[in-house]
Amino acid sequence: MSDASNSDPDQNNLTPLKKKLMENIVSFEEAKDLRQNTVTEILNKKIRQKKEPLANLNKYLKQKEKLEKQLGREIPKFEMLEECLKVGSKMDIDNYIGLTDGIHREGIKLSETILEIINQMNDKRTKAFEKLINDRHNCPISEFMNCLIRFGDTLPVYIPPIGSVADLKGVGAIQMDLDATLEINSYAAAKINEVWCLCIIKESSICENGLESTYLMIDIENPEKEKKWLNRQAIIPCPKYRADPRTYPNAVFPEGAYVLVLYPQTTSFYKGIVLHPPKTLDESYAIIFESDTNTSGFSVPQTVPQMFVLACAYQTLST
Repeated sequence: MSDASNSDPDQNNLTPLKKKLMENIVSFEEAKDLRQNTVTEILNKKIRQKKEPLANLNKYLKQKEKLEKQLGREIPKFEMLEECLKVGSKMDIDNYIGLTDGIHREGIKLSETILEIINQMNDKRTKAFEKLINDRHNCPISEFMNCLIRFGDTLPVYIPPIGSVADLKGVGAIQMDLDATLEINSYAAAKINEVWCLCIIKESSICENGLESTYLMIDIENPEKEKKWLNRQAIIPCPKYRADPRTYPNAVFPEGAYVLVLYPQTTSFYKGIVLHPPKTLDESYAIIFESDTNTSGFSVPQTVPQMFVLACAYQTLST
């Protein structure tokens, strides 16, 4: 038996594959297979790393589906309330008043439950997309743009609490007040390096006069590089809620309106014109852009979610 202390020290630095070849444990063909398996494993590991940010979004979509099922269980209860009202109309006045009071209380309770579910869905939606932004360098550009559109499409619809007056500021086409304080982690258009970019608000310095407040804007395309403090008047916040055109037609831009629009498959805003406004809750805007390459002077219509169609004065667009 050979002494271990006299063994060749270089043997300890050999890869398992080379050791097996030297010991004639595997043939050359088997060695090629082992090498291929090693390469495949490395590639699979890199693919898993790239898919990790998308996994966060898929996790959100599963949570969203669960909450939607819960929402589906609550909504039919309103139909039961309507049936109760029909029955109540045949009762004497005292019983009818008692029944309607109970239905009103139950309706408020159900409304609060539905609003709570919607807020939970929006919170999960926002956190999932923010994780995607933070892992931007691991996500292919095409996948990121598809996720951006899905993020815009899933902006929560505005539903005012029962018994309260609807406050439409920040809903669809209705702008927030210029001196309104903007929320951290909300989205807005901001002019960085002469381009209107989709940004996320990460910090703020609030003044008593809201017009003098400043915000740290981070370009979602380059979150690690493009950061800039801007005055409130240089920021156009995205809508907080989607407007239902059938309920709030004044919260939707009309046909022919000039707007600031996120150009499809980019994170930049450009001047556009509303060709067709949405007519239902699930529809998006049809937008045309000025184009020098088309004989008509305009691009083909592009579909853009409400979240990325912003109110902006015409003169502001060129500044």
